[in-house]
Amino acid sequence: MKDDNYIFHVHTYRCAHASEDSDEAYVLAAISLGAKSIVFTDHAPFPDDLFGNRMRFAQLQEYISSLKSLKSRFKTSIDVRIGLEIEFLPSYLPYYFALKDNADIDILMIGQHFFELYKGYYSFNLSDRSKEYRGLSEAICAGIETGLFDAAAHPDRIFRHQGEKWTAEMSKLSGEIIGLARERNVLLEKISVPCSSIHIIELNFGKKFLMKKLYMVVTHIMSKSWRLPQQLKKQMEGKCERSK
Repeated sequence: MKDDNYIFHVHTYRCAHASEDSDEAYVLAAISLGAKSIVFTDHAPFPDDLFGNRMRFAQLQEYISSLKSLKSRFKTSIDVRIGLEIEFLPSYLPYYFALKDNADIDILMIGQHFFELYKGYYSFNLSDRSKEYRGLSEAICAGIETGLFDAAAHPDRIFRHQGEKWTAEMSKLSGEIIGLARERNVLLEKISVPCSSIHIIELNFGKKFLMKKLYMVVTHIMSKSWRLPQQLKKQMEGKCERSK
């Protein structure tokens, strides 16, 4: 995706924390904006449905089928890409291989919201998550090193519990993620928030300072993260200005 006229990181109603609009509504909104491509990357399920805030495993094939249909129907108007956002958890390695081997999936993206300490125990179980960013950083790097992922979503999100304090350690971890992504040709996502009052956009945890710090040396960047067709329409109507 060399040109930036696209909509990236689109979630659907299946993840249970986005709009109830249909998949087609997103595509039509993107077309109305003149976008050349729309990339769906809803939260991927795990086979045991152990984690929330994502589609159920039974919905995965329906998600893919729905987007395949839209890809075919609108192929002369817009390029519809089928993707998944998922945490890298080492004990699920065979599952990632299966997703990567699925010819219908265009993009597999790391979205590291938590990490695995050992099979069955995860960072959201910790009573103190102030140092969670260390494990999140390690997990992102481990995922990138597998060669199974095309992109990493919102890497600055790992510092969400740190407040507006930037440390040498955070610089070091950021540099490791960025360097490895560059080496393995994995894209890092930089969120473009359309309106500061819209808190549903991922990464809007009020710490734009952290985002700027991490991305000072990023060379591989993806952009434009959207969740609601209404927000696309607001952008088109001039009701929001995309933040720089």
